[in-house]
Amino acid sequence: MLQKIKIAEGRPIDGHAPGLSGRDLNAYVAAGIGSDHECTTADEAREKLRLGMHIMIREGTTARDLENLLPVVTAHNAANCMFVTDDRHLPDLMHEGHVAFAVRKAVALGLDPVLAIQMATINPARYFGLRGLGGIGAGMQADMIVLDDLRAMNAEMVFRQGKLVAQEGTFIPPAQQPREVPVRSSMNINWQNVGHFEVPAREGYLRVIGVVPDQLVTDSLLVEPSIHDGQAVADIERDVLKMAVLERHLASGNVGIGFVHGLGLQRGALASSVAHDSHNVIVVGTNDGDMRAAAEAIERMRAGWSRWSMARSWPAYPYRSPG
Repeated sequence: MLQKIKIAEGRPIDGHAPGLSGRDLNAYVAAGIGSDHECTTADEAREKLRLGMHIMIREGTTARDLENLLPVVTAHNAANCMFVTDDRHLPDLMHEGHVAFAVRKAVALGLDPVLAIQMATINPARYFGLRGLGGIGAGMQADMIVLDDLRAMNAEMVFRQGKLVAQEGTFIPPAQQPREVPVRSSMNINWQNVGHFEVPAREGYLRVIGVVPDQLVTDSLLVEPSIHDGQAVADIERDVLKMAVLERHLASGNVGIGFVHGLGLQRGALASSVAHDSHNVIVVGTNDGDMRAAAEAIERMRAGWSRWSMARSWPAYPYRSPG
């Protein structure tokens, strides 16, 4: 890891350090990490700011930290703060927007509109060394938004490189159409090596991922396993489900299998190829058969989301998506 950091020397290095504090955090910063987008509490963000880090205030779909972190932002330290989304699902992008949603929410919570705009524009541009971006001035790229006012922040016009690309919510397509680029399928699963998600029972406790609502961090739980025919299996009564991640890019046959608590699934299985960071196929379910069927539905669609159940009370059908 230190060798990777050395290779990136002189460039911004983003950190992933939820909960890191004290001497460990000092060592982390001393190694060259300049920013962090994993803060979940005001105290955590404040300590990292005091050590000179740039704090990325995350307001995504699953992780919503803006309300907790905004009290830390002042006129004195706002230059080291910026907004990010990390992961934002399509419905939220369509109905709420992207970084603009964080700006509007921060203003609604009392932040100075000018500071909020700076945290979405010039601050990240300066941190990442994007010269000519993030502001309006001579010699800068003319990326501009015309707003109705500084609080509602509805975009009346959007300019990209000086050209009008949207007006009153309507996209204005460029005259030149994008060229067709052939792309091979990225859905390549080696089912022969994957197997059927069996987990042989062993003595001792079962390590289980504990889902934390509205957060990306998880708990590590130890529970008594439920065993059937020598296999550790899901336990619906205790909300312990089986989970698998299937490598889907190179047909390596690699698969990771574990258990998760906190999803509340009562029957069937859910699968998705939209799975940050590597976007392999991830599937969670109450039984191995439905898990396999849900994952195979993703493969047939070549990407997307699916839910599957052999039970008549829950029809089996896939959700198609472009992802």
